[in-house]
Amino acid sequence: MNCKANGPLAMPKRILRVKSSHDPQAPFRIRLMNTKNTKMERYVALSHCWGLERSLATESTTVDSWMRDIPWSRLPKTFQHAIEITALLGFSYIWIDSLCILQDSRPDWEEQSAHMAAIYEHAVVTLAAGSATGDTEGFLRPRPKLLNGTVMFQPENPNLSPKPVAFRQALTHHFLPSIDPLEKRAWAFQERLLSTRVLLFSLHELRWECNTVEQCECRSSWDVSHTLFNDPHPYSRKHLSQETPRHKLHKFWYCDIIPRFTNASLTKESDKLPALSGVVQVLSKLLKDPYVAGIWNDGSMRGFLWNTAKRENCFVSRTYRAPSFSWASLDYMVSYNHLRSSFEEREDITWLTEVVEIRCSLAGLDPFGQVTDGYAIFDGPLVSAWLHFPPDINGLNVTFQPASSTAANEYISFQPDVTLAVSRLSPSFPWPLTVHRAEQDPGRIEGSYCCYLMRLCTKGGGDYCLVLGASLRKPGAFERLGFLARLSRLGIENDIIHKGFKGATKTRLTIV
Repeated sequence: MNCKANGPLAMPKRILRVKSSHDPQAPFRIRLMNTKNTKMERYVALSHCWGLERSLATESTTVDSWMRDIPWSRLPKTFQHAIEITALLGFSYIWIDSLCILQDSRPDWEEQSAHMAAIYEHAVVTLAAGSATGDTEGFLRPRPKLLNGTVMFQPENPNLSPKPVAFRQALTHHFLPSIDPLEKRAWAFQERLLSTRVLLFSLHELRWECNTVEQCECRSSWDVSHTLFNDPHPYSRKHLSQETPRHKLHKFWYCDIIPRFTNASLTKESDKLPALSGVVQVLSKLLKDPYVAGIWNDGSMRGFLWNTAKRENCFVSRTYRAPSFSWASLDYMVSYNHLRSSFEEREDITWLTEVVEIRCSLAGLDPFGQVTDGYAIFDGPLVSAWLHFPPDINGLNVTFQPASSTAANEYISFQPDVTLAVSRLSPSFPWPLTVHRAEQDPGRIEGSYCCYLMRLCTKGGGDYCLVLGASLRKPGAFERLGFLARLSRLGIENDIIHKGFKGATKTRLTIV
């Protein structure tokens, strides 16, 4: 895959037509147009931060008016700048999401969201307004001053006069995290990954990215196929191709895409799955595995072996977004780093649990988008255990015995996905109690409470388990509380988890 061809030319359902004007107050005439039954034309796409202020948008009440003309004065600065660049590059069409999708029509939004992969892939270039926190700011503006100046250079030949040499502070963006607001947005992450070419207007410089090379004003140029540590470049669509081996596609998804995507921000919680559905659409054609609520059902349990980076004072959303077994159910950064070394053709994992069934109910038209409900049926070794909330220290411990009969060396340190709470399974009875994900601060909890451990796999000298609690939402089902990774210095046979699962039989259960 390279930058020279986009594949079959296609246009979005609606596009903005850009035409020069002789009016200095309105240098361009802009109108929205339907592309059905029109000649296929090359177009530019815009990736931008909407910002906190409500920007100009197309709705059912304005679409007919915008088809005739969109007044230049009504356009926010970011849109004006993008249109100016489009014209300077010699193109007459630009796609801007808030103007080309009906913002008050859920069906239209879902339809166009499902086509996001094609829209950015087929754009001749995506303009990324990296430095703007909102549409009203624009991205063509004076840059922050860097350390710069001149020094006099004396050639070795004494007959030659000294020459002034200019210098400036080195830009090290490819080694350090970006400070551009756009790179902190989840939608923008997908747009950049899907685009064949990107022209990024960063805070300090102009950068070019495509499937072959990345270049910038710092005069660096490097092949995007690898980063400093020989891992795929996180923004290169080059890796989403038929040439990429299957195990590397999985590694790219779990170890690069998911951590970066979940570390980015969303304005609407409900966009968690839709904001990545375009990438999933591309991957689904390559992997040909079923995909449910952020999890690839590839015949292994790998997709369920995630853990969260932030665990203190964090809570699950009150609004349902995904089943508890999915990383999409949370608002925090998710990592699969403990699996990084296993994504090879000969993996060293022994799977002990299998997925019998996994299903979700879709909220709309996008098969990879928002869900309203879901469950997974697992079949694997299951034992009851105890979650111990110590009174004098922060953190949790898991034991296979009540705390009163457990030796100090038999505690297993456990960090849950989010803050946990304890509630009655039935409001009519004081018992039994269950541990579950907290929606708000539950206050101080002390004591030991029943939980369940399902042993998913062993890898090298380690055991990997899910910690589960009885579900409050669905009687008889379970919800995920967290992920337990245990590396033993004594060997698996002598480890606490191995002993705790001794004699355990396979159990079939449902996680919601």
